[in-house]
Amino acid sequence: MQQLALIRGVQIPVPVSGFDQADAARNVGDALQASGDLGEMVEEIAETASWLAWAAERNDLPAGARAALTKAARHAKRLDALLQAECEALGVE
Repeated sequence: MQQLALIRGVQIPVPVSGFDQADAARNVGDALQASGDLGEMVEEIAETASWLAWAAERNDLPAGARAALTKAARHAKRLDALLQAECEALGVE
């Protein structure tokens, strides 16, 4: 369905790109991979897993902040597990 904009009483078609935030995230991931920064970011985020979990458990945080930290901690913990498994597979200590 084509979207229309009403400008001074005239309907003008507005192009719909068909892209969404997931497409943008993939593009960012591709750019990070190409730049070589992705590995460093994964390592640093993985290192924060326990701190994020600790911060999420604080009772004095608003519910939205607590939920965001819980989600970030879950993703950081997952990255940490993947990184550790890959290090083990490569024989890295």
